[in-house]
Amino acid sequence: MADYYNTVVMPARVRTPKDKASVEGSVNAISTRIIAALRSTHCFSIDELNEEV
Repeated sequence: MADYYNTVVMPARVRTPKDKASVEGSVNAISTRIIAALRSTHCFSIDELNEEV
């Protein structure tokens, strides 16, 4: 899946889960911006939604 999206999977460090909070915060900020930008858009298929995103 990581190859398909051209990303790298990096697990959190062992016994120091300090990375998890910052990653979750970033995901929350990005998803909020995407949802806010698309709030007035009506999509009837996943393909339409992917185009809009």
